[in-house]
Amino acid sequence: MKSIYECPHCGEKTFNPITKAFAGQINSKGRVCKNCGRHCCNGMGSTIFHTITDLIALFISVYCYLTDTGTDITIGGTTVRGAFPIIIVCILAAFVLNKIFDAFFLPLTSPARKDVF
Repeated sequence: MKSIYECPHCGEKTFNPITKAFAGQINSKGRVCKNCGRHCCNGMGSTIFHTITDLIALFISVYCYLTDTGTDITIGGTTVRGAFPIIIVCILAAFVLNKIFDAFFLPLTSPARKDVF
């Protein structure tokens, strides 16, 4: 069975979850394989998942901003009012969820960029 951490060019398992999480989407430069020296990135499924989660985060952020459904949070004696805490948490959650998905799901592919070999 093929591992999701294998290089699509040489077939060696040269990636770990952290390097795979930060390999980028299919339109990025990707990460260099330590064995063959060619670039690898996460595939089209990762790009679609990133788009969906980022759009959900955007819609929630805009909704919270427009309706001002935020709560008051006290941090070190300073009260933060409005939707700002919800927006920050929503953006951070989308970022972390995307990285977890990239680290543990779908195999690596070669980048779609023409300037990367």
